[in-house]
Amino acid sequence: MNPTNPMEDRAKALHGWFCQATGQTLPWTTVWNFRWEVWLAAGFNGPQLRSVLLYRRRQVYEGKRHARSMTLLNLLEVESFQADLGLIQMRRAGKLDVDAKISQPPDAKPI
Repeated sequence: MNPTNPMEDRAKALHGWFCQATGQTLPWTTVWNFRWEVWLAAGFNGPQLRSVLLYRRRQVYEGKRHARSMTLLNLLEVESFQADLGLIQMRRAGKLDVDAKISQPPDAKPI
């Protein structure tokens, strides 16, 4: 009897959800398990995945991004996912306003 691995169980559940949500058919493999576990170990979760998936889908629809950005391989790329998640959080916080003032960085020389 194999002991259960909570990380792998979570990864499998998210993998199944992703396939169902996108209509993609991706068999569960050790490679996908590894990629999911790296992504999960970076601290990400399902609700964040859904947010980034919706964000990228909207960008594809608007012609701002290639459809390839919706592939699981690209979504599980930690740095890219983190960047998109950051943009989503900035937008929700109202910090993507082009007219918003931005203070000087701490190392800026006085004018």
